[in-house]
Amino acid sequence: MGRISRKEILYEKAFALFLQHQYDGVSLSDIEKATNMTRGAIFYYHKSKLDLFKAVVKHYFIDRQKVQSEIPHDGISLKNFIDSYVDAIGRQMETLKRAVGEIEETTASKAYIILGLKLREYSEDLNNEYTSIRNRILANWSNVLQNAINTGEIKPQKDVLTLASLFVCTYLGLSIWESFRSGLDIEHLRDRFLYIYDLIKAEAPSSNPAE
Repeated sequence: MGRISRKEILYEKAFALFLQHQYDGVSLSDIEKATNMTRGAIFYYHKSKLDLFKAVVKHYFIDRQKVQSEIPHDGISLKNFIDSYVDAIGRQMETLKRAVGEIEETTASKAYIILGLKLREYSEDLNNEYTSIRNRILANWSNVLQNAINTGEIKPQKDVLTLASLFVCTYLGLSIWESFRSGLDIEHLRDRFLYIYDLIKAEAPSSNPAE
């Protein structure tokens, strides 16, 4: 593994601080101490604490969410999409764990959710980008579900968009629910998705000859 750059160290340490204490609870002195960098070195990368905050939120929150919207979904089964989606979230969580370092996992999970809920307060641009990503994720689920209907993988549905939102909200809801314990367990998420899948999958053709 290559050497971690000073910018990567700055981002990791600053993001951990912002998660623990939110934007207003972190001073430039805190960032200097955590990164062992001078204020001048910090300002070399970003001209203010707010600019640094926006950059690390985009890097660790917005861009990580974007991964979910980029999962291949054309021409694959719903079952395979579910596995790919859960695996992508698992990789996203591993990246987050490395970034937050020594922060207790439960605390980090709750703080990550709070960050998303307060994003509009910090930056309208970032909030709009996050909303756009969520809309693309919902659209991808809708496309996969419609394809599953067309291929006979699942039963015909009255409202594909509502069903798509059920999958998305299951992920978001479980993330919040399990943040009060040890953070999201991706295998729990996989089980919930597969439970919904079993409810909507098409019946297997009978092996008995027609009478």
